Amino acid sequence: MLDDTLVTSSEMVFRIARFEDELTISVDTEFVETLDGEPVSMRSTTDLGGARPSRRTSGTARRAHDHQRRRRDRPEERAPAAPG
Repeated sequence: MLDDTLVTSSEMVFRIARFEDELTISVDTEFVETLDGEPVSMRSTTDLGGARPSRRTSGTARRAHDHQRRRRDRPEERAPAAPG
């Protein structure tokens, strides 16, 4: 925990081997939230066993909220209403 935030992280590693060949795939994630449970940011890094580039994703709760609001405000991006 840093200041008034809670940091939760996880790491998953898969190792597959056959004879002399080995492949390792890993996913690291980190979520930061306030003590009240409000999201602050998230980070995810995926390494697909040497396939490049590795993928990194990060963002903040503010950017996600702004993106959702922009989509909601544009009628052409809304899904059509269900019949009936």
